[in-house]
Amino acid sequence: MIEGTFSHSQIADALSSYGIEANAIDLMARSTTFAEVYRVRSNGGDWVARVRSPEARPEDVRFAAFWGQIIAAEVPVPVPVAPLETVPCINHRVVDVAPYIEHHAGDDDVGPDAWVQVGRWVGQMHRLGLPLAADAPRDLDYGNHPHPKLFRRYLDQARASMPDAHRAILQRVDRLVDKITTHTSSYLDGLVVGVVHGDMHFWNVLYKDKQPVAIIDLDFLQRGILIHDLAYAYIWLAAWESRRGGAWEGIGKRYVEAYETGRGQPLTDEEWICLPYFRIHIHLHFVLDKLRISWNRLAEAEEDLVEAEEVERTLGL
Repeated sequence: MIEGTFSHSQIADALSSYGIEANAIDLMARSTTFAEVYRVRSNGGDWVARVRSPEARPEDVRFAAFWGQIIAAEVPVPVPVAPLETVPCINHRVVDVAPYIEHHAGDDDVGPDAWVQVGRWVGQMHRLGLPLAADAPRDLDYGNHPHPKLFRRYLDQARASMPDAHRAILQRVDRLVDKITTHTSSYLDGLVVGVVHGDMHFWNVLYKDKQPVAIIDLDFLQRGILIHDLAYAYIWLAAWESRRGGAWEGIGKRYVEAYETGRGQPLTDEEWICLPYFRIHIHLHFVLDKLRISWNRLAEAEEDLVEAEEVERTLGL
């Protein structure tokens, strides 16, 4: 059994700030980077308590609770509970709580129709979140959403620890960054800004009977360019389309169409122009996130960089 970092009593004390008295607390998942997740059973139902990453702030938790109440009108998300008073912390890490959603563990090997449904939900999330963008967190100092400040910090950290023998890999990154800047800078002001999920891949979706039942993991909610979420999802869509074929043919197009339906408007010309470059940008973010942590992850980073260069080559950018 996986051992949790935090004690039963620490989790129970945090839960009391949400008015929840636990009968049982079990560790569900442990991440060395972001959140440690517990399932909580109480007389009032089952909950998920998450001890967030050290960088997460109380205002991030409060915004997620506010956002969730609005989004849940159309999209199944676990609406975080608003704390009775202050957001509880354990060892300077904030704790959030949301209802537990029944699902089938490991039931994420689903067909393309399920992913099309997720695309529609993402569009709905973006539409409903537009009026909330002014109040959303900005430029989170952690996570998978590559806003300019975070991307630059990751690049600087990777460069600072770079052995001379591996200088060529960052030269390849620099070349692609220059290309992205050259081809998107004049369009950025025309891109739609709202609240992005920030980690919109398909393992942040719960499934039951091969169907999606909820979008989870609201850690990186923030103000941002909406098509970042679309480009992020497209990384996995493109991989599955090329590797599986058959029913997966055209899944990228179907996903975007469903997204547009959910958002209630088609992508703008500027969004279509920038979308492939944002896909490359996200791959590069993954490269730098690995290299800044350890140059021993060079082989993994190389795989992400090759993926970025393949997008460039395939789309003739």
